[in-house]
Amino acid sequence: MTFSATSMLAEIGRIVSFGIRRPGYEEGLKTEQFMLDRFNEIGLSDTRLEPVPVNYWRPAMTRLAIGDPAADISSFAVPYTDWTAAEGARSGAVYVGVGSGEAFDAADVSGKIVVADMQFGELNASHLKGGSMFIHDPGDTIPDGTLHCANWLI
Repeated sequence: MTFSATSMLAEIGRIVSFGIRRPGYEEGLKTEQFMLDRFNEIGLSDTRLEPVPVNYWRPAMTRLAIGDPAADISSFAVPYTDWTAAEGARSGAVYVGVGSGEAFDAADVSGKIVVADMQFGELNASHLKGGSMFIHDPGDTIPDGTLHCANWLI
């Protein structure tokens, strides 16, 4: 097998194409099988999947409706948070912007549905490079700025 930036990015593209890879999710299981098959294709021996019991959370439905009549607000479920009963929840709501400590301290959130704008961290390549023991990037293809939004850092 020949390694190059192009082939590496193609491999990453194939893995990313399976979708979000959280433990227990179908997309993660497909990725595991793909990796096993790929390892065998490139000649690694004695490869296998190791079964690991996993408790996981996956939303069946996500909806935020405000007012009467209800107006749907664009929203998404935050992984590994608590869930709401099937009948939903009715309560007053309070908006806390990006959810800073100051915003929570200033708001009366008791018994209310708290609405916040999600802010995701960014993966910065210069920080990752600084902590690396070894980097092989002969074509200098890794930029020093933001690589992508780290949407699991919530």
